Amino acid sequence: MRLIKFSVTNYKVFKEKFTIDFSKDSIVILTGRNNTGKSTILEAINCFFQKETKAKTIPNDCFSQRRTEILFEAVFESDDEDKITIKKKYKEESAPIFCDEQGKDIKKTHELYDKLEEILNNKPFYITPSMLPDDINDLIQDIYSEIIKNDLLKLEGFDGDSEEDKDTFELAKEYSRLKEAYPAFLRKVKQSTDSILSQVSKDVSDNLRILFSNNHLSLNVIGGESEGFSSADLLKSTNSSVHIDSNKQEKMPLANQGTGLQRMSLIYLIQNMIEKRLLGENDNKLLLIDEPEAFLHPEAVRALSRPFIR
Repeated sequence: MRLIKFSVTNYKVFKEKFTIDFSKDSIVILTGRNNTGKSTILEAINCFFQKETKAKTIPNDCFSQRRTEILFEAVFESDDEDKITIKKKYKEESAPIFCDEQGKDIKKTHELYDKLEEILNNKPFYITPSMLPDDINDLIQDIYSEIIKNDLLKLEGFDGDSEEDKDTFELAKEYSRLKEAYPAFLRKVKQSTDSILSQVSKDVSDNLRILFSNNHLSLNVIGGESEGFSSADLLKSTNSSVHIDSNKQEKMPLANQGTGLQRMSLIYLIQNMIEKRLLGENDNKLLLIDEPEAFLHPEAVRALSRPFIR
């Protein structure tokens, strides 16, 4: 699903509804005077894709008009040009909710629920001038995770010719065996653990009966059941980083570099991976860059503008 229109209401500088229609070009540039809301729009788009579950995910001072909801409205278009509208509403001291064009909450039984999950699982990469080292490291990990998830999806759906793509065929078979063996292994481990927990439960129950003078008290520790092996299990055990080598020092983490080099490295890195479709086969991955020229020397700003010429 491709984002083709985005509206924001009652958020920071946008007291009234403000709408942007996006062209179908691969690059869209927002221009305007200072304090007209360019950064706020990018921030709002990134915020729309977040799966918040807690209240106060947006500070109260972001409400342009207090005691009035913030509304983000996004229109998406599929490859066959079907359009859907998703709204995200924020109220003070409340968790946000997603709803359809008519304002009906999108819950699991809603016909748009699966589409919404697909959209939110394709959240944008967001680069801002104020990124801290932890923000940069988190973004790098997100990039790496996206690539691994995409590779695993390809393996799960691989149906190519084993002669033409032998390496991928062997890797797909190995991944399939791993997915089958993992639950069986966990069940064996669980049998041993459950036996220990059973004795712990019995001992604690005996103590509770004595302490509360109640022979009917009983405590049971129940071990969780495994839902099988998934890409999430692999991602938990992976950690990625980006190093910069120069004539002064080798293997210096990107987060320790100058701000200009950090930003341009991330921009070029994500652009290149999107172009090579390492982050998925669709062309709908968003890269949001707030003030791409920030912290750059004038010559670097001129060089940055060249790839945007069409």
